[in-house]
Amino acid sequence: MMVAVLTYRPPQDLAAVLLLLVRQADRCADSVEVLVVDNDPEAGARGLVPAFTGPVRYVHEPTPGIAAARGASMLSGACGYVYSECRRSTE
Repeated sequence: MMVAVLTYRPPQDLAAVLLLLVRQADRCADSVEVLVVDNDPEAGARGLVPAFTGPVRYVHEPTPGIAAARGASMLSGACGYVYSECRRSTE
């Protein structure tokens, strides 16, 4: 199973989200991979992902828009996946 986290201009709490997902993945009987799809043209999450060991993979999709990010997750192998968006609050 793959959990795809789509992010644009990653919020500070993306690291906390990834930490929780990695912990949950470790508890699953099935193989679980966490895919971070960075939809920020400046690749803002690129430096964050290598800090995580285990089943975390990074994909940069510079084409703006949720459709491009979802497409990148599908092309990366997320055929049946749990979908999550992680983005900055506008409040």
